[in-house]
Amino acid sequence: MFMNTIYKLLLGLFVAGFFALINGILIKYNHYQEATSVITFGVLLQIISLVGFLCYTVFNNRHKTS
Repeated sequence: MFMNTIYKLLLGLFVAGFFALINGILIKYNHYQEATSVITFGVLLQIISLVGFLCYTVFNNRHKTS
């Protein structure tokens, strides 16, 4: 049950990063200045969620085998 919660949290972070990235691209299309920070925030959210997802999966698999 705890594992599912972490997976859902990381998936939510990834989706939030994806929407922030789309939002930043739309802002950039409208030539606003703050677009780069929104795009950077979206990419950072996606990277953090992917790294967390990979680390958690590796840790979980090691824990199962030992």
